[in-house]
Amino acid sequence: MDCFILESADFSRENTHTSVAIEIFKKHWPVLVLAIAVGVIIVAPAFYFRYMSGEYRGVDVFRGGGESDWVASIREVYDGNYWLGNLYIADGKDGPSAVRQLLTTWVVGFSGKALHISTADITIAIKFVLPSLLLLLIYSLYYKLTKNRLFAGLSAVFTLLIPATLGFFNV
Repeated sequence: MDCFILESADFSRENTHTSVAIEIFKKHWPVLVLAIAVGVIIVAPAFYFRYMSGEYRGVDVFRGGGESDWVASIREVYDGNYWLGNLYIADGKDGPSAVRQLLTTWVVGFSGKALHISTADITIAIKFVLPSLLLLLIYSLYYKLTKNRLFAGLSAVFTLLIPATLGFFNV
């Protein structure tokens, strides 16, 4: 397996998996902090309006796109309609989905069911976890290409946050 984690580890001596993990953490800990910070930045508005704002009345603010449909399909998985036939009408709920991608909905839906949390809570958790993991993947790509931790970290942050910033300012 040829990836930055194995290249950054020292295999010259007998290492256990724990010591390799500690060595990787010591070398790449700033990117883990950046990943957590990016996750917090992305999840902060949804978290604030859902849990901290006194004005929340049960209606989640979706960023657009297909997020409301995605949350509805997660709700269907919670309700036991795993094939996601029709999300909004009772007729055809048991039929197979013609065009939907089921794997992501199943992973998120079954994870939420296993953790016994609501659809809104699992979507907020996913809004934190997935951007953090994506930042780590982008960092590993840039680090593999350049071998420069600073450049890789900053490039990964800009790759994730610049589109959101430009969208916020309608540029």
